[in-house]
Amino acid sequence: MDGNLPKVIFETDKTLVFDIQYPYPPTKIHYAVVPKKDIKDVNQLAPEDEGYISDAYLVMAKIVREHDYKKYRVITNGPGFQEVAYLHFHLVIDRD
Repeated sequence: MDGNLPKVIFETDKTLVFDIQYPYPPTKIHYAVVPKKDIKDVNQLAPEDEGYISDAYLVMAKIVREHDYKKYRVITNGPGFQEVAYLHFHLVIDRD
């Protein structure tokens, strides 16, 4: 990402979803799903973070259902593979 925040397309009290135009060649849509808690990576998850993680997955499920997406991936990266040092998920919808 270039430092500019992309457009927020969905928000709950625990999760933000951004529409990002990061180029994954076989994809048509790429969302960044971000818990609203400062968690750097999976290694830092604690039991009290469960609500944030489950909310992020429920938000992704809602998006997939509402748009009837058939081909999608959920991706997260750890240290050394993150462009942003903050736990987040990529909901990537493939081209048909």
